Amino acid sequence: MFKNVAERGKWGEKLMEAHIHYREGRLDEAFLTYTLLAELGYEVAQSNAAFLLDKGMSLEFGFSCSRVKQSRTA
Repeated sequence: MFKNVAERGKWGEKLMEAHIHYREGRLDEAFLTYTLLAELGYEVAQSNAAFLLDKGMSLEFGFSCSRVKQSRTA
């Protein structure tokens, strides 16, 4: 219950902001916001940031998922 209450605060608004960015096709902005929230421990944001990376939808910070996979195998 505490988690549910905590996620409805100010940071919950940021989660909705990230979702709006995603829906409007501003994928880098969505990724950046999800990443910020993921660092704060929001599981939904972690999943959404991972989804964007996995699908190669974000080029934030100059990398894509395929480049990350290549660096791991090297």
